[in-house]
Order: sequence, then C-alpha cells, then structure tokens
Amino acid sequence: MSKSRDIADSAATINYIDTVTSNVQTQIDNIDPLPSQTGQSGKFLTTDGSAASWDAVDVSSEITGTLPVANGGTGATTLTANNVLLGNGTSAPLAVAPSTSGNVLTSNGTTWQSTAPAGGGAWEYISTTTASAASTVDITGIDSTYDQYVITAKFTTTQANWIMARFFLGGSIVTTSTYDYIRNTHSSSGTFGSSQASDRDYGQCMYASAGGGANESESFVMYIFDPNTASVARKIYTEHFGTNGSLVSRTNSTISNAGTSALTGIRLYHDSAGETITGTFHLYGIKNS
Repeated sequence: MSKSRDIADSAATINYIDTVTSNVQTQIDNIDPLPSQTGQSGKFLTTDGSAASWDAVDVSSEITGTLPVANGGTGATTLTANNVLLGNGTSAPLAVAPSTSGNVLTSNGTTWQSTAPAGGGAWEYISTTTASAASTVDITGIDSTYDQYVITAKFTTTQANWIMARFFLGGSIVTTSTYDYIRNTHSSSGTFGSSQASDRDYGQCMYASAGGGANESESFVMYIFDPNTASVARKIYTEHFGTNGSLVSRTNSTISNAGTSALTGIRLYHDSAGETITGTFHLYGIKNS
C-alpha cells in the first residue's frame, strides 16, 4: 500500500509540471503580452507598475536631467541670453558675452574674445542726405560723439559756378561776416588761381565745373575738425573734383568761422540765385581709438 501511494504521489508531481495541463501553463497564459507597436510612432513604452502601454512623452515637462554633449546635448541646463557659444569638446560649450558696445569677436589664435576694434581712425557711417534740385543742402547730425567728421558727396548743379558753405553753430545757421577762407582751383584749361577772403558771410567751398551735361560729375570729401572743442574757431577742409565732359577742375579750400559754439552741421548752396544742387551726401564720424 505504501508503495502504491508513493507512485501516485510521483505521478501527481509529474502532472503538475506538464506544460499542457498543469498550473504552469495557466501562469504563462496569465502573463500580459507587450502592447502592439502599430500606430505608435513618436511614442514611448511606459508602465504604471502593473501594465505597459504606449504613450506620448511631453519633453517640456516629463524629461529631466542634463543631456551630455557626447549624447547630442549641450551639457548645460541654461544658456545665457545673447552670448556667443564656443565649442568645448565633450564638455559644455563656452560662452562669450557681448561686453562693451561696438566690440567685435577677435581671434587670439586659440579662441575668440569680445574686444574693442584695434587701432583708430575708422569711419563710422552716420547718415545720408539726398538733395533733388535743392537751393540749399543741409547736412546735420554732427555732435560731441567724434572729434572729427567727414562728408562725402557726388552731385550735379545747373550752372558751372562756385558752391558756398555756411556753418550751423549752436544749432543755428550763421550768415554774418565771420567767415575766412582760402582756396586754390585748377582746371584742364589752365589755372583759375587762388583766393582768400576775411570777414565774409560765407566761405567759397568749391568750383562746380559742370553745367547739367550728360557727362557731368562732381564729387568732394569734406573734413570737419574740432566741432565741439571749446574756444576753438570752427573749420573745414574740402577736396573737390569736377568735370562736365570738356573741363576738369580740382579745388581745395579751407574755411573757418570765428564762432566757438558747437558746430552741428554744414549748409551748401550755389552762389548764383535760382541755381540748384542735386546729389547724395554721406556723413561719417572718425573714431578716436
């Protein structure tokens, strides 16, 4: 009897691990399968601890931590606004702050830095004045920002004759007899000669050789010195070139005014009543450093 019982017990044990009819199969059948991937593009497999499901992940709130550079990240949690980023191998990028206004990125042979432009004398563009058949051309915008200014121009006139200059001092045009000038003019047909005058109500600036012809061309560069230095007479120097197709002229002139108020602009006009000027005039400041 005891042996029959032992055999029966052994059979039950064998039947228990039978993967077809035993509890082992039941346990396998009860395991939840992974959810299908069909239609799950852009989603991640997540679990709540008891079951798995596909769900979208909000990268703005559900992902935390810092992604290293080696894994396609920045290695940093914040990037300072307006800084320039520099590569730094597998470490977080380096940053260069803008620093002083007007600075430029400069290489020192190893990296980049925010530094002031090297040297002085650079021209800084300020403004453009456009004249169309104008009796007077006012170029303003000169202030204490620079110690020197430059005006460049290309223009035409309706008559070959002198172009005059007057100064805005303290914001007002000066028309009194306080100008001195000296000029020298030469042309392809001979020398016009030189002239100087004192206590005039204008300064002779340049000789406009053109008179409206198709090949007409007038240009000049005007230098303005010490526009704001106290107790210094205001002065300009002009180099002018012109042609009307048959006559070429070159004029250089220096004009000063006894006034010491800040020079804030230049007025150009034709010395012949009713004649006009058409052209474009650019104002620049010359940097001190």
